[in-house]
Amino acid sequence: YNSTSCRSYSSGKVLLTFSSTACDSAQLKKYREETLARAILVHDALWESGYLTGDMTQYELARAYYVWLCNNCVYDEGTVSSSSLSHLAYSALVDGVAVCDGYTGAYNLLLKLEGIDCTALFNDSHIWTVAKLDGRTYHIDVTWGDQYGRTDLRYFGMTAEQSRKYHPWTEKK
Repeated sequence: YNSTSCRSYSSGKVLLTFSSTACDSAQLKKYREETLARAILVHDALWESGYLTGDMTQYELARAYYVWLCNNCVYDEGTVSSSSLSHLAYSALVDGVAVCDGYTGAYNLLLKLEGIDCTALFNDSHIWTVAKLDGRTYHIDVTWGDQYGRTDLRYFGMTAEQSRKYHPWTEKK
C-alpha cells in the first residue's frame, strides 16, 4: 500500500520516492530492508549454484538475472491501484508478483549488486531499465520479457531505437 513518485534529472538519473497511503514509515523501512535482504539472498544463491560465474561478461550477467526474474516473478494482472505493493521491488523479490515498476526496481537492484550501472526510463504508462554493459548502453524490459511462463529475449539488450518502437518516450533537454 505504497505510492511512488519519480523525478528525473537532465543527467539521466531518476529519484524514486516511496510514500505510504496505508502504512507508517516503519513498515516502509521494513519493506526496503526485506527487499535488499532478498536481493542479496538471490545474488548469493545464483553465484553459489554456478548460475553466475566469474568468467561472465556484464551482458551475460544481466541476461542471467533477466531470465531468473522472468522465471521467478509473474505479472500482477489484477493491479489497478497505484498503492499496490506490486509496484515495488519488494513484491517482485519477496512475493514473486509485480507490475513494471516492481520488475524494474528488482532488476535494477540485482544489477547494482553486481556493480552494473543502470537506471530506469519511463513514459506515461511504463518503466524499464537502461544499463551500461561492457561499455555499451542497452534498454532492457524485464516486464515485457516475462511472457506468460516463458522468457522473451526480444526485450533484452535493445538499442535505444529498438526500445523506442515498443516504448516511445520524450527526450529530456
